Amino acid sequence: MLGKLKKGKEQALQTENKQSNWAARVLSVLCAIILWFYVMSVESINFEKTYSGLTLGIHGTETLEGLSLSGLTTSTVEITITGEKKQLEGMGSEWVKPYVDLPETVAKGQYTLPVKLDGIPDNMNVSVYPQKVTVLIEDTDTREVPLTRVAGSHDDSLLEYNFSFTHVTVTGSVSVLEQIDHAELDISTQNLGNTMDGSYFGKIILVNKDGNKIVDSYLTKSSDYATVEVKVLQSKKLDLTITSSSGESLSIIYEKESAKTIVVKGEASVISALPTYLSLRTINLSEIESGVKDSKTYVFAYHDITRALPEGVVLIAVDNVAVADLKEDSLPSAVLTVSLKNTKVETTLTVSLKSATVKSLSSSLHVTFDPNETVDIVLSGQRNDLKNITAKDLNLVVNMYGKTAKGWVNVPLLVTLKETNENVEIITKEFTLRVFVYAK
Repeated sequence: MLGKLKKGKEQALQTENKQSNWAARVLSVLCAIILWFYVMSVESINFEKTYSGLTLGIHGTETLEGLSLSGLTTSTVEITITGEKKQLEGMGSEWVKPYVDLPETVAKGQYTLPVKLDGIPDNMNVSVYPQKVTVLIEDTDTREVPLTRVAGSHDDSLLEYNFSFTHVTVTGSVSVLEQIDHAELDISTQNLGNTMDGSYFGKIILVNKDGNKIVDSYLTKSSDYATVEVKVLQSKKLDLTITSSSGESLSIIYEKESAKTIVVKGEASVISALPTYLSLRTINLSEIESGVKDSKTYVFAYHDITRALPEGVVLIAVDNVAVADLKEDSLPSAVLTVSLKNTKVETTLTVSLKSATVKSLSSSLHVTFDPNETVDIVLSGQRNDLKNITAKDLNLVVNMYGKTAKGWVNVPLLVTLKETNENVEIITKEFTLRVFVYAK
């Protein structure tokens, strides 16, 4: 009896388990169906994707004979596409290429054209901003544009450029070509280090008079790249002056309208060897002395200044004004006056020993020397002061201090001015004199 009850209970449990498993399976299937419907509903929801700054292409430019595009109201557009997420995820900006179509027959003038897109599926919605752009068509021309410098903020006056070519041929609309002042070489992607000395490869850019880059994708250049050898030079400031053929130091007066200094540049070895002045002329003082006056004015034109420069030296400024800023009709000149009044010269006086005095001689001794013997005394000073100096203005002293030996001895002969004159200097102040000493 107990065995039958146990067996019945087990059968009931098995039946109950089968029913539970079946319910779980049904519930799992329902969850899967619900999840599938959810995923499908999410996938079918529309999403938006925006592409900004897309470059606008121009189709039909091959029809422009003798004409060129001179500008667009905008060269980039913004596009927003609405579609299913899966489609949008696989669509990069490279697939979205906006453009405008030029008319089959084009003349000079202004055209307002719709922006178009290719390759967008029909089930996607597209919005474009702006929807239309204005295109300007002008006559085309060609210009030779000088390649003058390396782009960037540096002092070109101390740089020497040697480009692989000096001009670039540019073709485009007349109005854009008129804006171009020169071309520059952009080497900013290279590591220049502490100096620009060296060889560089760069991209050619076009620049207007204000130094701003001209960006026009419809201009064509004969070459987009070039190389340049850059050499950094040294500069030096020089005084403009006149020199004497005899080497005398001249007194120069700069007239009011005169250029006084210049700045030059060149290779370091050349500049370092230059003196601190530029002699515009070498004169003989006799050409002034033979005249009525004691001074003479010389006028040197701007080109006289440039011709006086040594080879390898280039003028870059006059009185701190850059050569590039000098106007052709008012180039500076140097007006220099040589004044003999203040000219420092040297002169030689031949003086007899008759006027010499003996000092510091012992009272028990006598000294004798040839009174007809002479000495040449060199004086230096301003010309006018030296003109008035004679032998009478000099003291000649035979110094016997400490001399006690008899016979022929060498003693110093000292020369001084009787009256102090700050503008006169005695170059040879001491001589050796041979005298005979004997007892009284």
